[in-house]
Amino acid sequence: MKDKSKLASSSPCSALKTAYNECFNKWYAEKFLKGQWEKDECLQEWEAYRACVLKRMEDRKLHHLFKMEAMLHAKEED
Repeated sequence: MKDKSKLASSSPCSALKTAYNECFNKWYAEKFLKGQWEKDECLQEWEAYRACVLKRMEDRKLHHLFKMEAMLHAKEED
């Protein structure tokens, strides 16, 4: 059985995920908990990570799951 931590760290998107998590944790601790935040905080990191995950899903023919999620989200906003 493969070690999950080794598998995750070797993922093509792991560095982007780490960058987003670090940005989010810093924002949360230093701004959100103090009542100060910007909507665009960590957006660049999030978009890069999301694009990587979407590309990996497209490579595996699973990108339709993102489309279904977007459709469900749109219906919830109505």
